[in-house]
Amino acid sequence: MKNKLEQINGALQAMAPTHLEVLDESHMHSRGLETHYKVVIASEAFAGKMRVRRHQAVYAALGPQMQEIHALA
Repeated sequence: MKNKLEQINGALQAMAPTHLEVLDESHMHSRGLETHYKVVIASEAFAGKMRVRRHQAVYAALGPQMQEIHALA
């Protein structure tokens, strides 16, 4: 079974990233239970899109996984 970090990484592959970093930052928060992540992603899918639309595209790619994430930067 994949952990959440691997699941997020796998889901974002659908965006054909030219660069992708997924970091688990949960250890910096009181919970520490795989709930806080940082994603750095570059993709042609973002070309011409405003920041809000890029964020929405990432959330859509993650789909139901977003329900299990407390914070995504």
